[in-house]
Amino acid sequence: MVGFAWNALREAFCGEQTGCLLALTYETLTTKPEQALEAVYEFIGEKPFKHDFNNIKFRARPNKSRSDPSPKCRTTASTAR
Repeated sequence: MVGFAWNALREAFCGEQTGCLLALTYETLTTKPEQALEAVYEFIGEKPFKHDFNNIKFRARPNKSRSDPSPKCRTTASTAR
């Protein structure tokens, strides 16, 4: 499975649609969130939004069970490759 993911990523970044991809590492997102989001806004061509990183709230949605993930996590035929 890891080999497939690596090959798919390599094909995406070396293919025709490379200009449609932005690589953002988890480390950058967690250690330099301001810079990470500035890069995202620039990439999508939107005016940056001032985020308050000192006032972040997270509300977890309960899962029915571990074997039944939330709908946004399910793989559909249109997204599976």
